[in-house]
Amino acid sequence: MNIIRTNKNLLKTLLSGKGLLSTEDDLGFKRNHFIGVSLSHFKLLGLTLKDIHLFEFEITDCVFEDCILEQSFFYFGTFINCDFINCSFQWSKIIDSSVINSNLLNCEIIGLDIDDVESKNFYIKNGSDVSDLRINSAKLNLQLENSFISNAFFKSHNLGLLNNLSFFECLINNSNFINLNLESESFNSSTINLNHFANCKLSDKTFNSNNKTTDAHFNTLDFQSVLISENLPFPILQNTFGINKYDIKTYIKGITSKIEYQSIFISYSTVDKDFATVLNLKLNKYGVSTFLWEKDAPGGMLLEDIMDAGIKSKDRLLFIASKNSLKSAACHFELTEGRKKQEKSWERVLFPIHIDNYLFEVKKRDIRPLEKQNEYWENITELKMLNSLSFVEQASLRDVESPEFITLITKLLRGLSSK
Repeated sequence: MNIIRTNKNLLKTLLSGKGLLSTEDDLGFKRNHFIGVSLSHFKLLGLTLKDIHLFEFEITDCVFEDCILEQSFFYFGTFINCDFINCSFQWSKIIDSSVINSNLLNCEIIGLDIDDVESKNFYIKNGSDVSDLRINSAKLNLQLENSFISNAFFKSHNLGLLNNLSFFECLINNSNFINLNLESESFNSSTINLNHFANCKLSDKTFNSNNKTTDAHFNTLDFQSVLISENLPFPILQNTFGINKYDIKTYIKGITSKIEYQSIFISYSTVDKDFATVLNLKLNKYGVSTFLWEKDAPGGMLLEDIMDAGIKSKDRLLFIASKNSLKSAACHFELTEGRKKQEKSWERVLFPIHIDNYLFEVKKRDIRPLEKQNEYWENITELKMLNSLSFVEQASLRDVESPEFITLITKLLRGLSSK
């Protein structure tokens, strides 16, 4: 196995085959984009890989040891028989790729997005700090062992597929499990504190009796998860979720036959994406199916086709009104498509909220370009006809757990109720 010890040698190796390089720098790795590269039987030792973007890559039988991967993105490729040993992942992504027979061993993870990844025999072991790990795929296939996991996010696109997501001897805190089928054994000999399960299918196999929850730091379970799951054993309800009613499913059916929310396409300016991302996460916690551009927009399609398909696939268009979004051509395209859907279906589609007061201050004469003035003003007029919830005080994200913010989320959920 050849050893690569310097970034310069790695750069030469990546370009030695069919790899193409698109970059602002002649050497180094700042904003380097490599296309069609291949690595096989290499050991990368002690490298700092920053701002590397690999497209259509193939990495097989490689070892990454003592490497730092910072804001490194991997698109449309494969990892096969690869080991990452004592590595640090910092705000990196693996997207639309395959991970086969590969391991992250003794790695630190501070921000790693794994989106639409097909995996088999994929393990994270001995992770002393695994935080802000985000996994979002049709089917999750990942095993985590002996790791400390916090602020993680696990979500499936398809509740009908059984996920092979398992935790063995892990400490899992403040993490979210959304739209997952976890009916097989998922949690074994682990400590599970303050996590949230929304729209998840659970069974008496999901939680091994060797798990524990410490100091009454119970996990939360939404109504929908209770209703779509098997009856969980009373010790699990009591010790894991702090529920002291053995017939909780019957009780919930007595107050509501089903909790269902309309699905939403979130329309917003990219300038406001921090607020949109937090809002999306809050809605996901309650089982609302959403389309958020940063995480759900597929590659290789025309932008307007993605917007059009996303709006058609969801019940409502949640528009985050701001000076930024009301001046955005893309946002107005989405509003126009939403109005078309509304007029065709005779169903209420548009659902505005606002994070500043520009919606109520803008005048028709202010709108540019002039050829779009009538269309954009019709969009704005339609929004003004509806009761827009004010998130102005929450737009800076100072305290998303405040009673005021939670009250607004509750009102928003009430408006999205399909009942």
